[in-house]
Amino acid sequence: MKRSRGIVIAIACVVPIVAFAFLSGKAGSLLATLSRLLREMASTLLALGALLLARAAWLWRRAAAVAGWPTVAGTVTEARVDSRRHQIALTTYRDAGARFYQAKISYAYEVQGRRFQGHDVQVASGTAERDRRQAEIVVARYAVGQTVQVHYNPQRPSDSLLEPGLGPLWPQAIIVAGVLISAGLLGWLLEGRG
Repeated sequence: MKRSRGIVIAIACVVPIVAFAFLSGKAGSLLATLSRLLREMASTLLALGALLLARAAWLWRRAAAVAGWPTVAGTVTEARVDSRRHQIALTTYRDAGARFYQAKISYAYEVQGRRFQGHDVQVASGTAERDRRQAEIVVARYAVGQTVQVHYNPQRPSDSLLEPGLGPLWPQAIIVAGVLISAGLLGWLLEGRG
């Protein structure tokens, strides 16, 4: 979550600087370089923003559909915090080798005499975080052996989750998509005036 916030903040800082430089006509070499980069990447930024926005819309529709899914009792079979190291830098050079944590929840349930195993807690909730406490909060809600309500897709009973609604990534996806689309549009404006 902190990584995504950092990316959003960085992008949100660059766009106004480039806009100010363009509108004031007093762009220094750094601002001119940023402006040129933004012009050159306008289409890419728009495409990435549109893809991210489409993904967020799909997640929202899925979350709305889950609210109408039937439920069945299930049993938690695994609840642990998974830890791993990233080999590549995701946002900064310090990310290479950084430890990330993810809640791993598994549960068993039965629909019409068929047994299934599920792993999803919420729509868009399976991300790894640098803060172990976030994963521990999720794991604390689900003790092994605990009976839980499982929401399952009536057309495909193997498709299931425990909590209807959207996970923490959805609002971040909307924000990042908006920033990318705004940066892309600004790039197109700069291209038209440059």
